[in-house]
Amino acid sequence: MRPEPERQPVRVSRSLRNSEPVPPDRGQPPSRRPAARAAPRSDDAPPRAGATAPPVETGGPRRWVQVAALALVAAAAIGLTRSGDAVAAGDDTASPKYQRHLAGGAPVSVLLEPDRKLTREVRKSLLSGADLMVPGDPMIPAELVPELAAEDVTWCRMTFLDTCAEDGDWVSVHLSNGMVFPRFPILHAGHQIAIPVKGGVAPVATLVAEIDGQGGVTVGAISDDGVWYSSVLPVGGTQQIPVRAR
Repeated sequence: MRPEPERQPVRVSRSLRNSEPVPPDRGQPPSRRPAARAAPRSDDAPPRAGATAPPVETGGPRRWVQVAALALVAAAAIGLTRSGDAVAAGDDTASPKYQRHLAGGAPVSVLLEPDRKLTREVRKSLLSGADLMVPGDPMIPAELVPELAAEDVTWCRMTFLDTCAEDGDWVSVHLSNGMVFPRFPILHAGHQIAIPVKGGVAPVATLVAEIDGQGGVTVGAISDDGVWYSSVLPVGGTQQIPVRAR
């Protein structure tokens, strides 16, 4: 038998031992390595692996303007529907509730509920001489202040709102005790004032139309007995509000 040739040990590179692929150009002299090809400059060329994609055009400021416009439209739609039958701004006569105003208003009176917390706060500020914080920021005659601090006076909140369209109506409220609530806008969100009730008797409240947006001034007042509807008032027109205290 012929003797078998002596086997030489096989050298395994560190790359193979670690199961890592060996680049084809590793171990080649620099002069024999393939030259790197320049990337094509065409805009249609596919991006290389690992390359950062160019930013995508999103519309810039123009897109933000469109988003803001949509937000304003949505906010207006929400505001105009808060009162149930509210319609597009500036169109009082298109609201179903406008007919209630044309009929001279609802016969329901405005029931005032005492607000104990508000009563304590107002009495405390009157006795201490601190700034008087009354909803509606009324003008109060100086001679009336001692009377309003009496123990038999309770304060009740009253809310006015626009039952048709927010077309720019403004009103003021005058009480028979001399208090005046300066003019305020009639909105779907409502505007709140506070009325003093002495000995269970509410003062007479008179509504005065100050500014007419369109189609006459129309106002609603919220009560536990329902919503009181004013007549369609011209500028300068007045209407007494039937108020009673519980």
